[in-house]
Amino acid sequence: AAIIVEELDHARARNAVIYGEICGYACTGEEISPPADERAIEARVAGVAACIEEVLGQAAIDRSRVDYINAEGNAAVLSDRIETDAIKRVFGDHARRLSVSSTKAATGHLLCASGAAEIIFTALAMQHGIVPPTLNYEQPDPRCDLDYTPNRSRRREIRAALSLTLGLSGENAAVLMRPVA
Repeated sequence: AAIIVEELDHARARNAVIYGEICGYACTGEEISPPADERAIEARVAGVAACIEEVLGQAAIDRSRVDYINAEGNAAVLSDRIETDAIKRVFGDHARRLSVSSTKAATGHLLCASGAAEIIFTALAMQHGIVPPTLNYEQPDPRCDLDYTPNRSRRREIRAALSLTLGLSGENAAVLMRPVA
C-alpha cells in the first residue's frame, strides 16, 4: 500500500483526486512488561488513549464529529479489549455512536504495511459513505461491546474518521481524516 500526501492547495492546483484531508497524526509508545498483569494492561490502555487524545488535539475536531474508527482489531482477545477500553475512555458516551470495524479481517495482518492499507480503507470509507465490515465476527466478546459493524458493510455519512494501528511492542499510531469539501 502506498499513500501520496501533499498540500491541499497543491493537489487542487493539479486537479488530483483527493480522498480526504489528514487533520492530525500521533504516535505514542509505552513499555510493555510481560506478563500482561493489570498494571501493564492499564498502561497499554492509557497509551492508546493518549495517542487518540493527541490526534484529536492536533486536528482541533470535536470528538463528537468522529463517526468511524478503523481499529487495529487483530482478533487477539487482550488487544481488542485494550483498544475497546481506550476508545471508551476517550470518546465517553459518544463511543456508543461510533461505527468501528477492522479491515484486517478482510486483508489479514499485513504487518508493517497494515497501517498504510488501513488509512486507504478509511479514506475510501469516508469518500463513499460506507463503513466496511469486520468480517467473520461470529463470537462477540462481552467486554468488546461497541458497534463493530459485524459481517456487513453499512452506509453512513462519515464527517471524520480515525485509523488506529497498534504495534506488538507498545507502539501506537493514529491518523484522523475528514472529507474535503
